Amino acid sequence: MGGILNNRFGGFIFMTLLWFTAFFGSMLMMGPLIPLMFIRPLAFRYINDNLMALWLTLPVLLLEIFFGVKCRVSGDKLNKSETSVIIMNHRTRLDWMFFWIPLFSLSSVRSEKIILKNELKFVPGPGWAMQIASYVFLRRRWEQDKAWMTMMLDYFCDIQYNVQYLIFPEGTDYTDHSKDKSDSYATKNNVPKYEYVLHPRTTGFKHIMDHLRKRQAVDAIYDVTVAYPDRIPVGGELDIFKAKLPNEVHYHVKRYDISSLPQDTDYEEWCVERWKEKEVELRGYYTGDKKFVSGNSTGDGLDGKIVPGMYRTLFVALIYWILFILFMVCLLVYTSIAWWHMLAVGLFFTGTSVFYGGVEKLAIDAYYWHVGWMQPADKSS
Repeated sequence: MGGILNNRFGGFIFMTLLWFTAFFGSMLMMGPLIPLMFIRPLAFRYINDNLMALWLTLPVLLLEIFFGVKCRVSGDKLNKSETSVIIMNHRTRLDWMFFWIPLFSLSSVRSEKIILKNELKFVPGPGWAMQIASYVFLRRRWEQDKAWMTMMLDYFCDIQYNVQYLIFPEGTDYTDHSKDKSDSYATKNNVPKYEYVLHPRTTGFKHIMDHLRKRQAVDAIYDVTVAYPDRIPVGGELDIFKAKLPNEVHYHVKRYDISSLPQDTDYEEWCVERWKEKEVELRGYYTGDKKFVSGNSTGDGLDGKIVPGMYRTLFVALIYWILFILFMVCLLVYTSIAWWHMLAVGLFFTGTSVFYGGVEKLAIDAYYWHVGWMQPADKSS
């Protein structure tokens, strides 16, 4: 690897910086804006999503420059100006984090909303920030998740927000255990066993597509296949601590315009067909020359390398975060107000997560309360 933090100390610095900035950023950058969700809910959404994007520049900077992780993107372009659903195979626990690099350089990290497991919302700092950014947390109990997912989708539809929903239909990353479960499913249902992907769980994806299409609120599906040509970080976060990250990550993108899909498309079957294609593509990739064949894509994708203008943006962000950390340390050392503020905000985040369903639910309820409160005044005028 060509990165300057290619050692265990660098891995420790990476994880410490991410947690520290997420924790204090959610406390001191996002926390003071909470009252805004009741006064100007759309401004609350826009400002906090941009703050989240500002934070995401930090892992992109560390991965791209300090760890030397490069991303190649082939196939179709990601269009940040449209509402889309991104489906991806889940080879490792870090697929979503590496995906921030091409999103940052070729699309937008601001509009990405990851669909992920509910336990992560309780992680102090990162979990709180993802709640404010309205990521979609699922409990993996469909009757509850269906209602929750519908509410989240309707919220973004009603505020007319361009969103890139990122979902991993396999439901978990590729491990020996998950591979065994996938093989058992294949045997039970008399379908082929896969070697490079897991059999997808299609219920959630089908619901998202059916609902968004009913609301006429989706422009495209992006079928993304991730592959690791040199080193697969099967250890997840532990590989970050050990600085055992890949030199390169390859994403192949196929865009499906919604207008090209029949109105009565069975998205469960459609997703299953895409995974059959992924298995064939990845077999050719890993047994061949580590390149993707364009397949159904138009082949107009760009190389997901950070361009010079993006480097400037990343270094400006790095300076910002250095100043923020210094400012944070000064506050904690020289004033007790910061401690009381963090205690109050921390209790708010914890209480809202445990007893209300999360800050994202509060933001949604605040929006509809604000709309309902404003409507009588609009009518009387």
